[in-house]
Amino acid sequence: MGSVRDTHTERDEVGAGRRAGAPDRPSGPLGAPGRGETKPVPECDAIVVCPATVNTVNKWAAGICDTLALGALVEAVGRRLPVVAVPYGSPALRGHPAFGAAVRNLREWGVDVLSLPDDAMHGPRWVPGGDGADLWQDVIARLPPPD
Repeated sequence: MGSVRDTHTERDEVGAGRRAGAPDRPSGPLGAPGRGETKPVPECDAIVVCPATVNTVNKWAAGICDTLALGALVEAVGRRLPVVAVPYGSPALRGHPAFGAAVRNLREWGVDVLSLPDDAMHGPRWVPGGDGADLWQDVIARLPPPD
Protein backbone atom coordinates (compact mmCIF):
# COMPACT_ATOMS: atom_id res chain seq x y z
CA MET A 1 0.00 0.00 0.00
CA GLY A 2 1.30 3.50 -0.80
CA SER A 3 2.04 6.19 1.70
CA VAL A 4 0.70 9.70 2.15
CA ARG A 5 3.16 12.51 1.48
CA ASP A 6 3.04 16.00 2.99
CA THR A 7 3.31 18.50 0.16
CA HIS A 8 3.34 21.65 2.26
CA THR A 9 6.44 23.78 1.85
CA GLU A 10 8.88 24.99 4.46
CA ARG A 11 8.63 28.70 5.12
CA ASP A 12 10.92 30.97 7.05
CA GLU A 13 11.45 34.67 7.53
CA VAL A 14 11.36 36.69 4.31
CA GLY A 15 14.43 36.05 2.19
CA ALA A 16 15.93 33.38 4.44
CA GLY A 17 14.69 30.37 2.48
CA ARG A 18 15.54 27.98 5.31
CA ARG A 19 15.29 27.60 9.07
CA ALA A 20 18.19 28.29 11.36
CA GLY A 21 20.26 25.13 11.59
CA ALA A 22 18.65 23.59 8.50
CA PRO A 23 20.92 21.97 5.91
CA ASP A 24 22.44 24.39 3.43
CA ARG A 25 20.37 23.48 0.38
CA PRO A 26 17.51 25.09 -1.49
CA SER A 27 14.19 24.86 0.32
CA GLY A 28 11.23 23.24 -1.37
CA PRO A 29 8.44 20.78 -0.70
CA LEU A 30 9.05 18.75 2.43
CA GLY A 31 10.58 15.47 1.47
CA ALA A 32 11.61 16.77 -1.95
CA PRO A 33 14.93 15.40 -3.11
CA GLY A 34 18.03 17.50 -2.70
CA ARG A 35 21.03 17.30 -4.96
CA GLY A 36 22.01 13.69 -5.52
CA GLU A 37 19.00 12.28 -3.65
CA THR A 38 16.39 9.98 -5.13
CA LYS A 39 12.78 10.84 -5.74
CA PRO A 40 10.60 10.36 -2.61
CA VAL A 41 7.50 9.06 -4.41
CA PRO A 42 7.21 5.26 -4.26
CA GLU A 43 6.39 3.29 -7.37
CA CYS A 44 2.71 2.46 -7.74
CA ASP A 45 0.47 0.42 -10.01
CA ALA A 46 -2.41 2.91 -10.27
CA ILE A 47 -3.55 6.29 -8.94
CA VAL A 48 -6.94 7.60 -7.80
CA VAL A 49 -7.42 11.38 -7.77
CA CYS A 50 -10.44 12.15 -5.64
CA PRO A 51 -11.48 14.86 -5.41
CA ALA A 52 -9.83 16.23 -8.54
CA THR A 53 -10.48 19.95 -8.22
CA VAL A 54 -10.90 22.15 -11.28
CA ASN A 55 -7.53 23.71 -10.46
CA THR A 56 -5.83 20.31 -10.24
CA VAL A 57 -7.37 19.04 -13.49
CA ASN A 58 -6.40 22.19 -15.40
CA LYS A 59 -2.81 22.23 -14.09
CA TRP A 60 -2.41 18.49 -14.60
CA ALA A 61 -3.53 18.66 -18.24
CA ALA A 62 -1.19 21.61 -18.81
CA GLY A 63 1.74 19.60 -17.43
CA ILE A 64 2.33 21.94 -14.50
CA CYS A 65 4.35 20.28 -11.73
CA ASP A 66 4.33 22.95 -9.03
CA THR A 67 3.55 20.46 -6.23
CA LEU A 68 4.73 16.95 -5.53
CA ALA A 69 1.19 15.63 -6.11
CA LEU A 70 0.86 17.31 -9.52
CA GLY A 71 4.33 16.14 -10.49
CA ALA A 72 3.29 12.57 -9.70
CA LEU A 73 0.13 12.95 -11.81
CA VAL A 74 1.98 14.43 -14.78
CA GLU A 75 4.53 11.64 -14.51
CA ALA A 76 1.75 9.02 -14.32
CA VAL A 77 0.42 10.16 -17.70
CA GLY A 78 3.92 9.94 -19.16
CA ARG A 79 4.40 6.46 -17.68
CA ARG A 80 0.96 5.34 -18.93
CA LEU A 81 -0.14 4.33 -15.42
CA PRO A 82 -3.83 3.63 -14.86
CA VAL A 83 -5.36 6.77 -13.31
CA VAL A 84 -8.97 7.32 -12.22
CA ALA A 85 -9.96 10.94 -11.58
CA VAL A 86 -13.14 12.16 -9.92
CA PRO A 87 -13.61 15.86 -10.78
CA TYR A 88 -15.12 18.07 -8.12
CA GLY A 89 -16.23 21.68 -8.40
CA SER A 90 -19.13 24.00 -8.90
CA PRO A 91 -21.07 23.87 -12.18
CA ALA A 92 -19.74 27.34 -13.03
CA LEU A 93 -16.10 26.28 -12.61
CA ARG A 94 -16.60 22.99 -14.43
CA GLY A 95 -18.41 24.88 -17.20
CA HIS A 96 -15.33 26.92 -18.12
CA PRO A 97 -13.98 25.92 -21.56
CA ALA A 98 -10.47 25.31 -20.18
CA PHE A 99 -11.80 22.63 -17.83
CA GLY A 100 -13.66 20.85 -20.64
CA ALA A 101 -10.53 20.89 -22.79
CA ALA A 102 -8.42 19.60 -19.89
CA VAL A 103 -10.82 16.70 -19.27
CA ARG A 104 -10.87 15.82 -22.99
CA ASN A 105 -7.05 15.85 -23.10
CA LEU A 106 -6.69 13.71 -19.98
CA ARG A 107 -9.16 11.18 -21.39
CA GLU A 108 -7.31 11.16 -24.72
CA TRP A 109 -4.10 10.43 -22.79
CA GLY A 110 -5.67 7.44 -21.05
CA VAL A 111 -6.92 8.94 -17.78
CA ASP A 112 -10.31 7.57 -16.73
CA VAL A 113 -12.19 10.75 -15.77
CA LEU A 114 -15.56 10.06 -14.15
CA SER A 115 -18.54 12.20 -15.08
CA LEU A 116 -20.74 13.07 -12.12
CA PRO A 117 -24.05 14.92 -12.28
CA ASP A 118 -24.17 18.36 -10.66
CA ASP A 119 -26.27 17.13 -7.75
CA ALA A 120 -23.65 14.49 -6.91
CA MET A 121 -21.04 17.19 -6.34
CA HIS A 122 -22.59 18.32 -3.07
CA GLY A 123 -24.57 15.29 -1.97
CA PRO A 124 -23.82 12.74 0.75
CA ARG A 125 -21.01 11.19 -1.33
CA TRP A 126 -18.81 14.14 -0.41
CA VAL A 127 -19.87 14.67 3.20
CA PRO A 128 -17.66 13.03 5.85
CA GLY A 129 -19.61 10.10 7.20
CA GLY A 130 -21.99 10.26 4.21
CA ASP A 131 -22.86 7.24 2.13
CA GLY A 132 -20.24 7.40 -0.60
CA ALA A 133 -20.03 3.64 -1.08
CA ASP A 134 -21.46 3.76 -4.61
CA LEU A 135 -18.86 6.32 -5.72
CA TRP A 136 -15.98 4.31 -4.28
CA GLN A 137 -17.30 1.05 -5.72
CA ASP A 138 -17.36 2.71 -9.15
CA VAL A 139 -13.81 4.03 -8.68
CA ILE A 140 -12.46 0.65 -7.52
CA ALA A 141 -14.19 -1.15 -10.40
CA ARG A 142 -12.31 1.08 -12.84
CA LEU A 143 -8.88 0.16 -11.44
CA PRO A 144 -6.95 -2.73 -13.00
CA PRO A 145 -7.10 -5.98 -11.06
CA PRO A 146 -4.17 -6.63 -8.73
CA ASP A 147 -1.38 -8.84 -10.02
